[in-house]
Amino acid sequence: MTERKNLIENINLLTILEDIPVGMILLDEDGHIILANSIFLNIFSYNVEDLTGKAIGDILSLPAEERKKNPLPGLSQISSLPKHIVEIKNKKGKDYHLKFRLYDSGSGHTKLYAGFVLGNRDSNDLKNELDRQIKIKYSLQDKLEEEGELSDLKSRFLSIASHEFRTPLAGILSSINLITRYLEADQELWSQFRNQEKVSNHLKKINESVKNLTTILDRFLALGNIEQGEIPIRMVRFNIVQALKLQSKQFEELCKPGQKIIYRHSGQKTSVYLDKNLLKNIMNNLFSNAIRFSPENSELKLFTKVTAREVRIELADEGIGIPKADQNNIFRRFYRAKNALTFQDGTGLGLSIVKKYVDLMKGNISFDSEENIGTTFYITFPNKTL
Repeated sequence: MTERKNLIENINLLTILEDIPVGMILLDEDGHIILANSIFLNIFSYNVEDLTGKAIGDILSLPAEERKKNPLPGLSQISSLPKHIVEIKNKKGKDYHLKFRLYDSGSGHTKLYAGFVLGNRDSNDLKNELDRQIKIKYSLQDKLEEEGELSDLKSRFLSIASHEFRTPLAGILSSINLITRYLEADQELWSQFRNQEKVSNHLKKINESVKNLTTILDRFLALGNIEQGEIPIRMVRFNIVQALKLQSKQFEELCKPGQKIIYRHSGQKTSVYLDKNLLKNIMNNLFSNAIRFSPENSELKLFTKVTAREVRIELADEGIGIPKADQNNIFRRFYRAKNALTFQDGTGLGLSIVKKYVDLMKGNISFDSEENIGTTFYITFPNKTL
């Protein structure tokens, strides 16, 4: 006992044990308790006086007869093992595990056993938790399967509906064009028609509505084809500046009064190796959104750059922006930002399709946006022209 007392005083073990963030107990080589930190005492509802000097076997989960036979149960093997685990109950009957390690004090003949509390769950707790986790796992699997089936049904429905609607819409559009030609062919009678202006406006509205609906159906079809893996990738080499200049001019005709599209290319390289049709569709969606959600007399700035490593495209507008709360979901299909809901047209598919087209060409898309300030989309593709 004198040697044990001197050892405690010399290395201040209690201070060390109190700094350890787990329950810990220290035994001498005979299995008697030297110290226990406050965490250990709280877990097992002991006082220091209750434990000091007692054999570890007195508090382990063993019958009294077995404790008498072996005052240091299980610890005799520790001399030849790096660690040993024994079971102990607290006063409420809760099972814990102690992992013991053997340490040499450095004196050459005094050894110490340090025990660390590992856990506080009995076998029933563990079984119940395991059962709960298994139930959660299968519940999630069922929900994922249902979600997958619903997704497939939606895609199939959209694809079928889009094909079926396109034929009557094409018929309507063809009839409107024919009516317009008949009226233009008989200008003398048409000019005398009392409601000429009203009829012309209604024909124009029908024409625009049919075109808008056709665009929506095209997006539905594109989404269905993407999800079914039916979009062929046709990579070709082309001049990106020429392609985007032409596309910009086409969209200038759709701009609101005072809107301008400003295009700038940086660097000498202009040749890229991409799917030209997919890039056109990507820019169609981005241009359409930028024009729709930007006010009159605003600027749309298009920037491109081709380097030895990548193709970079940026499109900035001065529109309504994307609210912070919506930014994480903006590429989800059918998702529309809250401030875009005031605009009647829109399906929430455009940016979803853009993202999928960019992915198909191994590219990346991101954006910066501030509500009522504007949005800038950044698209990069690996450059394979060299």
